[in-house]
Formats: sequence, structure tokens, C-alpha cells
Amino acid sequence: MKVAAVANPASQSGRAAKIISLLQGEALGSDGLTTVLTEYAGHATDLTRELATRGYQRVIAVGGDGTLNEVINGAAGTGIEVALIPTGTGNDWARTVGIPADVTEATKIALTGQARAVDLGTCEGKRHFINIAGAGFDAEVARAIQGAGGLMASLPPTPRYISAVLKTFARYKGANVKLRLDDKSVEIEDLTLIAIANAKFYGSGMQIAPGASLDDGLFDVVWGSGVKKSELPGLLKSVFKGDHVQHPKVEVRKASRVKIESESSVPFHLDGDVAGELPAEFSIQPRALNFLFPA
Repeated sequence: MKVAAVANPASQSGRAAKIISLLQGEALGSDGLTTVLTEYAGHATDLTRELATRGYQRVIAVGGDGTLNEVINGAAGTGIEVALIPTGTGNDWARTVGIPADVTEATKIALTGQARAVDLGTCEGKRHFINIAGAGFDAEVARAIQGAGGLMASLPPTPRYISAVLKTFARYKGANVKLRLDDKSVEIEDLTLIAIANAKFYGSGMQIAPGASLDDGLFDVVWGSGVKKSELPGLLKSVFKGDHVQHPKVEVRKASRVKIESESSVPFHLDGDVAGELPAEFSIQPRALNFLFPA
């Protein structure tokens, strides 16, 4: 089997680059292991596509959720397997599939784990996401994190997320949106946030979609509306345990196609990366990617 590792050298201050030496010490059959480092945003997508055309059968993403998103965008439609050694700040996909933070254990899974077909989300028929897309408050928080500097940028993942939440909380206003779930239309007034979830976790451990399945061919669509500012901190806290789905102002539906429209300016994100503003349409590709799980 031809295997390559695509690493983000900036992930956790160079930790990803150090893992390469560990990977290179592993025997992977007669073809060995090829390692490449990303140099710019989107580079992992280009590298993965190139590796697929060169006959590689597995790509190991060494980095965070952003690096994984780029790799799966390069791997989609090629048949190539994807593995992950998580070295990012959130590592929410790793949390869902059971890949540990321990580098040695994660490396073993990437090299000898069991391939399993999982669903992929697609936005506007172009860009893929493997974890969760969302719009509203969570996308504004993602925007604050991406633009973070100074003290916020130096914080550990959870305190950084909380800091971004507080910053966003002070100025956030809800929006009225039109939601289409497959063939059903829903009008939502004063939307707080909406998550289009393939997996369970985002925001460094927030269990936004506790009932999500990776291979059922459906999104779990979770939204909150009419949430007062005084209620929001408590509601966000409950998300870490997944208890928010019992809140009377939270709705959960399943759908394979989701379209969201708004007359006001509302950003949306894909796997934590702000990708634009509504309107946006999301669809799911059942079992479209082979991913390495613990054996």
C-alpha cells in the first residue's frame, strides 16, 4: 500500500512536523511512507489530489480539524483512504471517532486501523465538510477565533472558545431565516444558531448533535431560536453534555438536504472555517469517504 502523510507544520507550534519522524520510522510495506508539509491555506487539498493521481491509497492528515477538512476535500471522489493524527486545538472529529491525543496511539491507528465508510457533507455542491457546518452565533464565534490575536490567541482551546463566545455575545443579534429540510419548509424567527451536523462535537468538545450518526446518510439539524441573552450562557454550557436538546427553544430534525436563506447578513462555517454568508445549501453524500478508525 502506498501511504503518504500530509502535515501542517504550524499546528500546535510545530508539533505536527515532529510527528513526521515517528511516522517515517514505521514500516509500511515495500512502498514506504511519503511525507509532505503544507505551505499555504488549501495546500493540503492540492497535495491530496496530487497524491491520489500518483496512486497513493491512504493519506494521513497530521494537524487539526482544518487540515483534515482540506485533506478530505482532496480525497473526495478519489477512493483514497484518510487517517488522522490530531495535533490541532479543537480535534473534534478525533473526539467523535475515538482517536486519542496520544501521538503514539494515534499513529498506530493511522497505520493499522480499520477503514470505515462515512458520510460527507457538501456545501453548494462544491466544498465538502466531514464534521459540522453551522450558521449564526457559532459562525460568528468561529470568525472571532480566526481573527484572534494577542491574549486570546495564546489561550488553550476551551478558554479561547469561551473568550470568543463572550466577545460575540456582547454584540450578537438573532436573524430571521427560511429553512428547507428536504421537502419541508420552516420559518425561524430570531435564530440564535443552526448546526448541520454529520458528527457530534465542535467548538473544542461541545456536543452539539449528540444523536448524530456518521453513516446514516442524514444530517442532524440542530437549531435554537428566541433565546434571550440571559439564557444563552446556560444553554451553551449545557451543550458540552448534550443536554441542550431537551431545551424548549432547541429543535432537532434529520434531513439529507438543507437550504438556509436570510435577508440579513448571517455568516456560515464549514468544519469551523467561516466560508461565506447565507444563503447556502448543504447536501450529504452517504458513505462517500473511507476513514481509518481504531481497530
